[in-house]
Amino acid sequence: MSGLELTIAKKLGTIVARKFGVKVVERWTCYRAEKFFEGFVESLSEELDSGIESVDADKELEKILDDEVKSEVLFDAYRTVCFSKSKTLGPKIVGLLTGYLVAGGRVAVASEEVVFRAAESLSDGDLIELLRSLGFNTPLLAAFLFKGFFPIPRPLAAG
Repeated sequence: MSGLELTIAKKLGTIVARKFGVKVVERWTCYRAEKFFEGFVESLSEELDSGIESVDADKELEKILDDEVKSEVLFDAYRTVCFSKSKTLGPKIVGLLTGYLVAGGRVAVASEEVVFRAAESLSDGDLIELLRSLGFNTPLLAAFLFKGFFPIPRPLAAG
């Protein structure tokens, strides 16, 4: 390969890398972040009994960000969402659970870590199948289902 060809190849590589960064990485990171924050704000608002448009929302957010445990929980959730195989459901589940944890000022216990791992490593379809197989008996996931985020028929009561 000549010097000119090598220069052209490097420039093309740089252009492709930039476009990939914007069109793929940034696009899907933002999408997943939106789903995460939908769930986070929803659950945090419920737990703090403040409502999403509370006048004190900025003060509450500052307290959360300044708190060692709460900021650690947020960072771990951010990492999970960034690498989530699920495009929509996983980030929303992570957001909901993170809101509950932050409101409680605690980190996840073992059973909640399992939920985080599932939300990170399963696709949307796999998560739906998991929820069906659980029979909606996990309170957080059941609450998520009943909010109508995605259409899964509720199990029929035994008659």
